[in-house]
Amino acid sequence: MEFNPDKCEVLRIHRKKKPVIFPYTLHDTTLRTTENAKYLWVTISSNLNWSSHINTITNKAKNSLRFIRRNVKTHNKQLKKAAYRTYVRPQVEYCSTIWHPWQKHLTLRIEMVQRSAARYVQNDYLYTSSVTNMLRELKWSTLEHRRNQASLTMLHKIHNKQVSITVILQQHETINSSFPT
Repeated sequence: MEFNPDKCEVLRIHRKKKPVIFPYTLHDTTLRTTENAKYLWVTISSNLNWSSHINTITNKAKNSLRFIRRNVKTHNKQLKKAAYRTYVRPQVEYCSTIWHPWQKHLTLRIEMVQRSAARYVQNDYLYTSSVTNMLRELKWSTLEHRRNQASLTMLHKIHNKQVSITVILQQHETINSSFPT
């Protein structure tokens, strides 16, 4: 198998003001440098800030919610809830144990998707209506709470060796053993 240099790019992850720049080549072609790269549908940025990824997933989720609003024209709340939980919520929860944001403005951006969905399910778009009460009535926990639960579940699985991360651990041990103590 050969890699196609046109489909490869370099993502430099650093926090330096003046990073060391090295031109990477593949088959005598210099690879282009990028600030963001997608890996398994997760956008990774060179400064490890997740705002680019969160912008991508929230825009995609909002578009899906708009699609559902246009095409699911019913007053059946159960059907609307099922459509949201099936098509929209997985988009903002995929791999959240990796990119779980700690910044409030990013968390709020994600929560706005669910708040819009609550208005849709309850069919209540009045400015004076309380979305918090709608979420309570729907018995939906916040997406931040769901991310916390997913992170704790993953930590539990790792601790109890229910997730295979031996390759990562072996690489970590190899790197650590190569440095003098």
